[in-house]
Amino acid sequence: MLTLRQAVDRCAVFGQAGLQIRRQAVSSGILKRYRKNELIFREREEVQRVYFVVCGYVALFRLNCHCDRRILFICGNGEMLNEIILEEPVASNSAQAFVEVTVLSFARSQFLEMMNSDPAFSKAVFDSAARKIRRLYHQIANTSNMFLLERQIASKLWKMARDFGIQTDAGIRIPFEIPVTFLADMAGSKRESVSRSVRALKDKGVLLVQKNRFLIPDMDKLQQIVYEKHGKA
Repeated sequence: MLTLRQAVDRCAVFGQAGLQIRRQAVSSGILKRYRKNELIFREREEVQRVYFVVCGYVALFRLNCHCDRRILFICGNGEMLNEIILEEPVASNSAQAFVEVTVLSFARSQFLEMMNSDPAFSKAVFDSAARKIRRLYHQIANTSNMFLLERQIASKLWKMARDFGIQTDAGIRIPFEIPVTFLADMAGSKRESVSRSVRALKDKGVLLVQKNRFLIPDMDKLQQIVYEKHGKA
């Protein structure tokens, strides 16, 4: 089990914080493990804690009017999960452990006090939120009605490989299982359609898939698929 000091050191925003803020974080943070698929917080509920991934991966998602899940992000080590509650303590999305994870959390009121007392730390938190906004803008541009599904799936797998991938002799391995249903939730599309797109990418030799584990032999070739013009094979 990690110590609180080790957990704080893993959280990117504390790298910009002063020594006093890091000491406060070590003395006030709480570490908790979540089982795979366990909810950390739920959309529309009041949330009075600020959460960080310390070890593992967490999926952030929302439900549409038909209660279908749409995956927004996968967050990895050191990432903040719910900057949005700093404005008001109501979650705008749900967070679910994608694998078994260790999460560090702080009381919202205390976290806001730490931000108020350290401008550099406060800016790091705002920068974290800004990166999520940029990623959402990119996702809007890549929604399935504007972006061929095969290219959309290629883009999401490329990004996961870039962000979380492990280099092997055979290529970049994504270090967690990705069921087709999960990819469908990411793309906002039907499972059958996503399955066909994955098969097409396998046939092009840009993916290797075994039991929901993805390996990218050549990242450049996969990225070329993302930037193909509509109408190309």
